[in-house]
Amino acid sequence: MKKNSKNTLQRIVSQITFHNTWNTIIEDINSDVIFSGKPLDTIKLLNQIRKYMIISAFVIFPLSIFMFVYVSPIFIATNLIWILIFAYPKIQQSQLSQTRKKKVEEELPYFVIFASVMQSVGVSLYDSFQIFKETMIFTAVKNEAQLLKRNVEYFGLSQMEALEELGRTHKSNLLKNLILGYTSIWRSGGDLSLYLETRAEEFFTHLKQRYQVYTNNVSTVIEALVTLLIILPILIMVVSFVLPGGSIEQVGLLASVGLPLFAIIMGVIISSIQPASFNSVGLDQKLLSILFGVGMVSGLGIYLIYHEVWLSILTGFLIPCSISAILTGRHINEIVKLERDLPNFLRDITEYKKIGYDVLLAIINLSKDNTYNSAFAKKLGEVGMLLDNGISPTESVKATNFRSHFTKMSFYLLAYIAEFGGGNPKNLETINAFITNAKNTVKEGTSAISALAIIVFAAPVIMVFTAGMIQSITGSIDSNLGPTIKDASTSSLGLNSNFINMVTITPEFISVIKTLIVTSSVLGAFVITKAIDFTFYNTWRVVVIGIITLVSTLYLDSLTNTTNFDSAFKNLSFK
Repeated sequence: MKKNSKNTLQRIVSQITFHNTWNTIIEDINSDVIFSGKPLDTIKLLNQIRKYMIISAFVIFPLSIFMFVYVSPIFIATNLIWILIFAYPKIQQSQLSQTRKKKVEEELPYFVIFASVMQSVGVSLYDSFQIFKETMIFTAVKNEAQLLKRNVEYFGLSQMEALEELGRTHKSNLLKNLILGYTSIWRSGGDLSLYLETRAEEFFTHLKQRYQVYTNNVSTVIEALVTLLIILPILIMVVSFVLPGGSIEQVGLLASVGLPLFAIIMGVIISSIQPASFNSVGLDQKLLSILFGVGMVSGLGIYLIYHEVWLSILTGFLIPCSISAILTGRHINEIVKLERDLPNFLRDITEYKKIGYDVLLAIINLSKDNTYNSAFAKKLGEVGMLLDNGISPTESVKATNFRSHFTKMSFYLLAYIAEFGGGNPKNLETINAFITNAKNTVKEGTSAISALAIIVFAAPVIMVFTAGMIQSITGSIDSNLGPTIKDASTSSLGLNSNFINMVTITPEFISVIKTLIVTSSVLGAFVITKAIDFTFYNTWRVVVIGIITLVSTLYLDSLTNTTNFDSAFKNLSFK
């Protein structure tokens, strides 16, 4: 009897605490943890989540009832916090597995060509993972290599079993098919080199399709950019000139909140659809902090001197962006020069190999010839000098800083080919063909977008022209009908002076319009920079558009000081 009572009590407690449901959740999250590739004590995490839910129930529920009764019914929605706490582990692990999948698929085309070349010199796919991990070129492949190494060295699996386990516990179908196809041919004794060569071609086709899809999608985003950051401000500007005194706050809110929010959203969208760029471009956090401080100080200083918000904002962007453009421009110029002569260098290495030269001797000889541009010759000279002094090929390449990931990857391939004592002209031609085709694919993808950037450069001129024309029209009306409207408002119409203030174009209103033009132009420049250069740091477009905006806005000042729009053109001399 006591035993039955005890079992009944356990069942009741189990139902109250959702014990069975909790076990199901643990199993589900355990599956997500396996796909995320990161170790996690699921039971410990969920026990902590359960405690947080119980504690929050005693706090949130009474608070929500109180706010519901005495403040607003909408506060009953605060109980949704329980659902967020409950769903957090599932959301977190799903996000980790999706991030792992995305990053690996971005790096696979480059890794497969690497593995294909290494397989031809007798290095297995497992060893290629471990070698690639040492190059520090791609972080996602490095993480997968660490999981493989763990399974072999700590869990006692063979290399083939570790590869199969990695394939089965990964959400990327591309990686899964690559690995399981490789192990299948390995078991059957097939030609692994031929298999990886074929898959390398497939992955390159996939990379090319990704750039084509990105070009098509980003064109839509740029159309939205033109609509939200150029056409919308123009429409708001036109409408605001009807009642300038009553629209200052709305235009100011659009310039300070609306447009930055639109720009951030479009920047996030572009980042999410953009193929990964592995070039080393940008500024470190310390320098970014310094530039941010310079921008704040310069913007504040200009405001204290001239008391113009638009000029303060523009100066706060122009000075740090000019410095960033100079520094980042050097990085990009170096990358362009390295990638320009890289195919020529690989072709020269191939020719040396055909006449029987070792790869190391070929690199040393070419480093002493002045046949390449200054940037490439400098990096080649650094590697050649280290090799000539007896440093190992991989250590020589590792000690040299390459900003171009194509160049870095090529030198690592040559170093490993030399260290493993293999390689033939066909391997070198394969590397050269892949690098050349990949470069052309990236160039084609970005050149199509560059044509759309012309609209962003013209935007400040268009907005200033529109503002000046409307100002001229309304100014003419105000000068001709202003006394009549004033007399009518104070006599027969019985209106007070607020009406006059609402329809009068004041200096404050013109200042807000200028701020709208500056904000729209600068933010548009940042977004288009991200779309074309795959980074926000290459800010030369921001600087150029900022200067165009400054000149155009000063021209708007000249329109403000003239009686009408036509007289502004009379003041211009074309002699």
